[in-house]
Amino acid sequence: MRIECPYCSARLRLDEPPDDDTPIKCTECKKKFAPPEMDDEDDDRPARKGGKKGGKKRKDDAEEKSNKTLQMAIAGGVVAVAAIVGIVVVVMMNSGGTKPALKSGEVAVATPPQQTTPPQPVQQPGPVQQPGAGTGEVPPGPKMLTGLPPGSGKVTGPTGQSPVQPQPEFLGPYADLFRQPIDVPPKTVKAASLRPTSADLVPDVPTFHSLLLARKTTGGTAPPTPKGAKLSLDEVKRACAFIKVQAGDDVSSGSGFLIAQDGTAGLVATNHHVIEAATRPRFGSGKSSVTVVFNSGLADEKVSKGAIVAYDPVADLAVLRVEGAGGAWPKPISPYNALPKLTEGVDIQFWGFPLGAGLASVRNKNPEITLGKGSVSSLRYTASGKLDRVQISGTLNPGNSGGPLVDIDGRLVGIAVSGIKTEFAVGIGFAVPVNDLIALLEGRLMNTVFVPLALEGGRAKFLVFVPVMDPLDRVDTVFVRRWAGSGMPPEAVKDALTGYKPFGIHKSGKSNLPGVDEFPLKKFLTEGGSASGLGIALGEMDVPLDAGEVLIQIATQTFPTAPGGKMTAASKPVGYTLSVGDQSVGADAGPFTELTTNPDGLAGKVLVVKGRVAAPPITREPVQEIIVVGMDGRRPDRMRFLVDRAAATQFDEVIAEHQPHPVRLVCLVGQRGADGFLPVRVARLDFIGRGDGVVRTIPAAADPADELAALNRDAGKFAGKTMELKAATVPLHPQSLQAGELAVLLPSSLQSPRNLAFKVSPALRLRLVELIEQGVQPGDAIRAKVTAVVSPQPAPPGGRTALTVTKIELTDREGKVFRTIE
Repeated sequence: MRIECPYCSARLRLDEPPDDDTPIKCTECKKKFAPPEMDDEDDDRPARKGGKKGGKKRKDDAEEKSNKTLQMAIAGGVVAVAAIVGIVVVVMMNSGGTKPALKSGEVAVATPPQQTTPPQPVQQPGPVQQPGAGTGEVPPGPKMLTGLPPGSGKVTGPTGQSPVQPQPEFLGPYADLFRQPIDVPPKTVKAASLRPTSADLVPDVPTFHSLLLARKTTGGTAPPTPKGAKLSLDEVKRACAFIKVQAGDDVSSGSGFLIAQDGTAGLVATNHHVIEAATRPRFGSGKSSVTVVFNSGLADEKVSKGAIVAYDPVADLAVLRVEGAGGAWPKPISPYNALPKLTEGVDIQFWGFPLGAGLASVRNKNPEITLGKGSVSSLRYTASGKLDRVQISGTLNPGNSGGPLVDIDGRLVGIAVSGIKTEFAVGIGFAVPVNDLIALLEGRLMNTVFVPLALEGGRAKFLVFVPVMDPLDRVDTVFVRRWAGSGMPPEAVKDALTGYKPFGIHKSGKSNLPGVDEFPLKKFLTEGGSASGLGIALGEMDVPLDAGEVLIQIATQTFPTAPGGKMTAASKPVGYTLSVGDQSVGADAGPFTELTTNPDGLAGKVLVVKGRVAAPPITREPVQEIIVVGMDGRRPDRMRFLVDRAAATQFDEVIAEHQPHPVRLVCLVGQRGADGFLPVRVARLDFIGRGDGVVRTIPAAADPADELAALNRDAGKFAGKTMELKAATVPLHPQSLQAGELAVLLPSSLQSPRNLAFKVSPALRLRLVELIEQGVQPGDAIRAKVTAVVSPQPAPPGGRTALTVTKIELTDREGKVFRTIE
């Protein structure tokens, strides 16, 4: 027969029923406990082969006795959970301003488009679970909700579908907390939502530099190389900088170089992955810092704080603004002075700080710069003909990232980005082309967000919120063109010089066609002066409530003095759907202090409060811990916030746009355990976005279109099946491939499914390595469909379900397969 240890929940096998007075010693935790009382009926479980059948059942009151024993248990151990923190660089509108008036309690709520940056989850050690007692009856109290007795309620997601009920695996120290079903949905209001007709489409405005290149290809000539473009060896060395990033517990370093300065401030270029920890929106809002060191390791080194003013995760570039640190600035390595035409065979020098501080001559000091030499060995182009990467015959090491590659005259050839590990190849490195850096400098618009304002006068009003990256202050105006009429929508006309022409303009050019309106936005920079870079464009837009279809186009213009004269760049028109209905809002959540003030007096109470999730669950245990902080970022003392495994898995599906948001928390407070910690079960989390609208809920019903997420939630349902899974991307990590695994990211969130392990055969692994040898960068994220066979064997406790990959189909942005690997 088998019984359960009341201290560590280990399942123990006994060959004979225990005597009433003989204590049982646990083989796991070595503690002794009284045997459970047995009745005289035979156990109805089948006998094991070669063994005995004669086990006994527990009496009806055995569970009550076991719970009393659990409350007396004392367990050792220390919880070692490091919070995952980051800074959201995109500037949000000040929430302390005047809010627009609403009529009759109505608001309009829009769902923002998903971010395209693929943030990677940081793996942290899991918490050690401690015994902490359950709850008793739930008396009423002020500002609290009464807990529901067992069996009298349910927990539901926003669709009303009930998630999986707690399983017997919860029979442990927190059993009582998870035995009670709880249902406290948020309030709803009448609201309008504006959503893209396709989740893959958002208004994408071409960069001004791409327009300049288009003009050159239609008859323009390249400008002559300016005087003073050449730099000496020492001038290049002085322009380079050591980059250090601190974001919570995440520390990284790399290289960079000065590209422009105006006497008081300078712009420094580096790779996005060097400063990614400071740009990646993650759970919580911890502080981060970027430090730029010129003349690193020398007696005259200059240390300054760097502010991120522009970044491009796809090209893997970033631009930092650095205030003057005293003394004269070094001569910049200007991307505008680059070689007019790059060819194979050009001799190059690359500067940087390989291995970071590991090569410093003095311990705990900044490293001295390192010079490497090589030549351009290949130019790698995309399918559309754009130069994607510059390949060099030279070994780039970790830490070289972001440093300049220059020719013998000190003119910029590219920005170091990656190298191939020696187990795959020797002496091959890659650099970002100079044109990608110029495109980032010339100004670009990021994904547009429509923030709800109100419903009035038969129209839904929205605040249009467009993040702007404009380090050189090229952007003059930003505007929105919206069609919401009847009949045929206006024609979208593509133009090589402008991306797309502004749609819906009358042939005379003096008026708009019926149903078309233009809404100007005002540009705000985060800081005054030049080289400020990161800002926003804001303005209002309205949509008639009876609009069956909405077409939206975002456009921008340069200042007349910009290179090439005044230019207009417009996005491809994107279709949106306007709908009106009930929208969940988090207005009923109380302040976090309602939970943290005298928490021991709240045992058995259900509270609804507003806080933030500073770190998600990171294990695969039946009960897992999340790190919850107040809106001020402070973590409550000696409180443990817990979720079950089903809810924990759903954190894998939370997109980066939602993670830093405030969260409406439905909490059931337990009793402080012998370990000194107060357990708090989080039965529901509602992520609160702009306009106080709920943008995501945990727990919630699975998206039927996302089979990969459904597989991650419950792999047992698909045991032994062959599945074709749509992945957001498949990053080619050499370390994972060496271990025989393929990294696969969920399309809903760009995160790894924690409960799945994708195994690749040696033959398939070699074919993926061939991709790297053919120019795909190690770590590059490739869109793909993955065909895999789910293991028929259940995952071990706390382990992952294995999937054997049989085919990988690489796809383009439109989802078309252009290469198959099997």
